[in-house]
Amino acid sequence: AFLGRLSNNSDASVCRPSFVALLSELEWRFGQSGHGPARQLSCLSTGLLDGYLRPAGRLRARVCCLLSPTESTDAVQILPSGLEARSDAPGFETAVAACSVGVGSGNCCRWYFEVTLVTAGVMQIGWASTDTPLLRDEGLGVGVGDDAASVAIDGCRCCLWHRGRQDKRRYRWRRWRVGDVVGCLLEFSANQQQQQQPQSAGGWAAARFSLNGA
Repeated sequence: AFLGRLSNNSDASVCRPSFVALLSELEWRFGQSGHGPARQLSCLSTGLLDGYLRPAGRLRARVCCLLSPTESTDAVQILPSGLEARSDAPGFETAVAACSVGVGSGNCCRWYFEVTLVTAGVMQIGWASTDTPLLRDEGLGVGVGDDAASVAIDGCRCCLWHRGRQDKRRYRWRRWRVGDVVGCLLEFSANQQQQQQPQSAGGWAAARFSLNGA
């Protein structure tokens, strides 16, 4: 019905404020929804507002690290904010941060990031090196946790991933839910070796995870 009113109005400038208002309402109303179609409607609204319409006075978050559309696999969808990603493909897709980390001059260096879950489905979240291949296949894939240089947490299947193998014994949290915040800490140590952790050029790295700060 709304699109019908648009097509019947010959003056597009009259319809634009109403269209922007509708998109803003959809973005706000379904922005935190855990229901897939509703969340996608909010994502589409955000994409139109930030990528095409760009209404005056619209604020965008100032952040230092975004997701990279060039480094991520082809079918992953990254919102214009650069902070949210979704997959519409049947296989596994990978979203990669635009900012990489390296080893400093000290004996110990730490990096940390958090991910807020929009859905509670199958995902592997963690750390990988630039040597980790990002490959996709129907129902399969190679990404974080699937090689010797990466490690990931999977709160849907309640396990950690390394070298493409599950480790349920070291998973210490409940199964994750919509809205949970997954914390990922990476610590490089030049003198200490950690088993079953990703190796980097500067030494050995230990990855630790948290769920809602636990």
